[in-house]
Amino acid sequence: MTRAWIAALALALASPAGAITPEQAQTLPVGELARLVLGEAGALVVDVDRPKWPACDIMCSPPTEEQSRRPPPLGLGLTFYLSPTAASGMLDQWTGLCSVAMVGVSFDEQGRVTGIGQGRRWGVPNGLHRVGSKNPVKDFRARLASETEKCRSAADPRAFFVADAYETSAYRVVIAAKLFAEAAAKGGPLPFRLKCRSFADECGKHSAETVASRFRPEHIRMAMQVDCSKPDLSLQSIGPRGCYDVTLDTPGESLLLEVADGYSKLRIERVEYQHSTVVY
Repeated sequence: MTRAWIAALALALASPAGAITPEQAQTLPVGELARLVLGEAGALVVDVDRPKWPACDIMCSPPTEEQSRRPPPLGLGLTFYLSPTAASGMLDQWTGLCSVAMVGVSFDEQGRVTGIGQGRRWGVPNGLHRVGSKNPVKDFRARLASETEKCRSAADPRAFFVADAYETSAYRVVIAAKLFAEAAAKGGPLPFRLKCRSFADECGKHSAETVASRFRPEHIRMAMQVDCSKPDLSLQSIGPRGCYDVTLDTPGESLLLEVADGYSKLRIERVEYQHSTVVY
C-alpha cells in the first residue's frame, strides 16, 4: 500500500464524511461518491462496488416488486478500489503479479459512516513470467512503471484473490500454481507429493491433470499461511518454508500447499487437493 494512500485513509478516519443516501450510493459518479464518503482520500479511488439487490450475503430471497423500485439499502456498505499496481517484491525474477488496494465502508441506518477498513487483492491477469538471468533488472523503477501500466490495463481486479502476508503469500501461491502446471504437463512422476480427494470421482490416474486445471490463479479466492503440521493454526512468521490453505472458486474446493527454498527458487513439497460436498 502506498504511503499516500495510508495518509489519505488516516485523514478519512480522522474526518468522517456526512451522511449519504441509498440514492446517492447508486447514482453519483465514482469520484464524487468517493470524495463525499472519504473526503480527500476519495481522490485516489478509481472504481466502486455499490450495494445490490438482494441485500444479503448467502441464502438470499429476491427483492419484492416494491423493494426493487427503490435503491438497495446501504447495509452491505461500499467497496472502493484504487488503480491496480505491480507487485515489486520479486520483480527481478518474476513479473506479472498485480495488486489492488481497496477500502470498505460501512454505514448505519441514517447513512452515516460507522467503519472504514482497508485490504488488498492479488492476481496475474497478464500471466506470470520468469525474467531469467539474461534479462537482469537494469532500471528497477522503469520495470516497475512498465509492469504497473500492464496491471492497470488488465482485467477487472474484482476477480483477484485475497492473501495474507501481502506479497509473500501471493507470490508463493501463484508461482507454485505455475510450477504445478509445468510439472503436470510433462507427465510421469511428480517431483512432489500429491494427494487428491474428491466426492465427484475427479481423482485417479489423471489426478495431476485434474488438479492442474483447478489450481490456477483465476480460480483462487483466498490463500492463507498455516502451520504445516496443523493446517487450522495460522503462522505469524514468514520463513523459507511455508504451508498455505488455498480456497478455490467452487464451493467445497480447496488445497493445502507446502513450499520451500525461498522465493526465487521456489520448490513445491506437497499439494493436497480436496473437493467436498457443501450443505447450506
